[in-house]
Amino acid sequence: MVLLALIEKQPLESVFMRNLLIGIDSGTQSTKVLVVDARQGKVLGQAARACDLIAGLPAGAKEQHPHAWREAAAQAIRSVLGAVPTEGAPAVTLPAVQGPPPAR
Repeated sequence: MVLLALIEKQPLESVFMRNLLIGIDSGTQSTKVLVVDARQGKVLGQAARACDLIAGLPAGAKEQHPHAWREAAAQAIRSVLGAVPTEGAPAVTLPAVQGPPPAR
């Protein structure tokens, strides 16, 4: 493969590495995770884990423990990475984005 890459004048990293991105969406009902091949734009796997609400709060109050978010994210990440073939991907990039997108 290296010789073929040199003949075709391709960068060597295109032979050995894939860039995989993880997207995490934590909402009030669940945390959803997906893995995307950054070069192809293809979703390779996805998983979701539910987050329970704190019981016994006054009527209309809805709250969750932050550790429940963390645990749901960790479980979903483990699940999706276990299902995605990662050969050729030396690392996974986790970009951090918080809150809604900026208004235009």
